[in-house]
Amino acid sequence: MQNIPVVSQIECLLFDLDGTLIDTADDLCNAMQVLLKRHNKPAVREDTFRNVVSHGSYAMICLAFDVERDSPEVEPLRTEFLEIYRQQLSAYSKLFAGMGEVLETCAKQGKRWGIITNKPEHLTLPLLERLSFPTPPATVVCGDTTTKPKPSPLPMLKALEDVGLDARQCVYFGDAARDIEAAANVNMPSVAVTWGYIQPDDDVNGWGADCVIDSANAILEWQKAF
Repeated sequence: MQNIPVVSQIECLLFDLDGTLIDTADDLCNAMQVLLKRHNKPAVREDTFRNVVSHGSYAMICLAFDVERDSPEVEPLRTEFLEIYRQQLSAYSKLFAGMGEVLETCAKQGKRWGIITNKPEHLTLPLLERLSFPTPPATVVCGDTTTKPKPSPLPMLKALEDVGLDARQCVYFGDAARDIEAAANVNMPSVAVTWGYIQPDDDVNGWGADCVIDSANAILEWQKAF
């Protein structure tokens, strides 16, 4: 992981949630298929749907129903979709391959970890309660914890306040351009991950991250230097 500060400085690993730490796409896709069936619409292709998960519920609705963001039907559909999803938050959601080992290594090394997501609290916190982690996160900042979500610096600053560290003592992992932008807004080292919900036309290498990685093994190798 080139261009990351001297590893001895890093005290906390911070992660985006959907598409970086946890694979939530199957539960979200299943909820969308239920919604589409209710409205007599054809099912959405799972591989296509998966690519937009990181861009939030509005993007998911617009893709599945082939509507524009400002269409009057989007808001009621989104409300209905989120209610369906809330009832089945963790049927299939799980840590991405290798991320359990990353968190276990944090615990062994006495390093803290946390989550900064644009997912709202009423969906994030119940999901986290239903999953198992080696140690609890030191901070969980959701999309509505602060007045503005990522790429605003506010969620990042809230996480830093929670853990009592300087931005250069943390590193942020994300699978969307706004994740990298949010980290840059507070001068925090960032790592773009490609195992998440990446769209075909996403220029991951152009996001400006300190480096780009393809698997959690790269984090595990980096942690060996601690």
